[in-house]
Amino acid sequence: MSTVQPPTPRTPMEDTPNNITITSWNTKGFSRAVPYLAHLMSSSDIMVIQEHHLYPCELNKIHSIDDQFDALCRSSARLDNISVYDRMGHGGIAILWRRTLSHCVQPQVNLCTDRICVTKLCPSNCLPIYIIGVYLPQRQCQIASFIDIVDELEHIIGVCQHDGVVIMIGDTNCHYGSEFSSRCWGTTTPNANYLLNMIHRRDMNIIDLETNVTGPSYTFYVEGIGQSYIDHCIIDCKITNHVQNVSIMPDEIGNTSDHLPIRLCIECCIPCVDGTVQQRVPKYSWHKMSGNDIIQYQNSVTDMCQSLNLAYNCENGILPVTCIDNYTKSLVSILKYVTIQYVPVVKQSKSLKPYWNQYLTSISREEKLAWHDWTNSGSPRDSDNPLSI
Repeated sequence: MSTVQPPTPRTPMEDTPNNITITSWNTKGFSRAVPYLAHLMSSSDIMVIQEHHLYPCELNKIHSIDDQFDALCRSSARLDNISVYDRMGHGGIAILWRRTLSHCVQPQVNLCTDRICVTKLCPSNCLPIYIIGVYLPQRQCQIASFIDIVDELEHIIGVCQHDGVVIMIGDTNCHYGSEFSSRCWGTTTPNANYLLNMIHRRDMNIIDLETNVTGPSYTFYVEGIGQSYIDHCIIDCKITNHVQNVSIMPDEIGNTSDHLPIRLCIECCIPCVDGTVQQRVPKYSWHKMSGNDIIQYQNSVTDMCQSLNLAYNCENGILPVTCIDNYTKSLVSILKYVTIQYVPVVKQSKSLKPYWNQYLTSISREEKLAWHDWTNSGSPRDSDNPLSI
């Protein structure tokens, strides 16, 4: 176990950097992890943490670690503030980013759960990068289904891949055996196979299993139980060539968790195929919403805004000045998401030739049916056949 080395501080940046460093660590609790967490943050642009164990009313503690960072935090859905002094917290996830990046970071509150946290990095004139922090259930978990969470995660990844690329990082609770990579060992767990199938469907790759990755070949260790490799970084295959390096960070004296951090350095500006980000902006028919659509729209906006207020600890209506920009971005993101879900899209009618009429439509339909009958009958060529065309 090595000693904690002085970190290489990140210098303030007015513009988006060429490369970004993303670090993920399962803290196994918050209070005792703060010194080492601050150490990791000092050499990271984006920090993802799992199992901070904080109640909703305590999430402001994450914002206080380093005043150079903003954060998007979620507590376990099973934690109620009324029990904050009665029993120890559990679970939880958060993403923190340097305020020098805040001009191009959009927290995706509408896509977050108590096990999945999403932010969108939008570098100028480059492909958007969705950073998804995950804390997936372990095999024996009694409060959440691994399969249900992965299915939900696949839907979220699909939404993100619609206009950008995805970097997913965190505690997956999935161990891969020696058949996958020289860095792997032991037996692949059933949950790992289920997650892998989803990864392949989304055209993604577990980048930390590559042979050029540095550091230990495990991320979890408990004395008397053993080691496992369950923290991973999974990225879109199309951005593999933009990865600078991936490492599992060795254990250090300051590490109070049974997990090792995993770190990714990747190019921040990933150009599109044609050099620009082309997005088709749909038009919405607000006047065509049904009564049920309106109710669902209102309820979804209300629920998500309540979650947003909880995430920013502003239930009393008071929002810190430093959080206004990110809060506004999140609010806009919520409105866009709910609009896509419940508001009908204007469908453009195909333009017809000026000479077209109902008679020609009828003839065209009859011709297509006749062709269908003829091909189904073996395409007869004799002229006296009633199906001959």
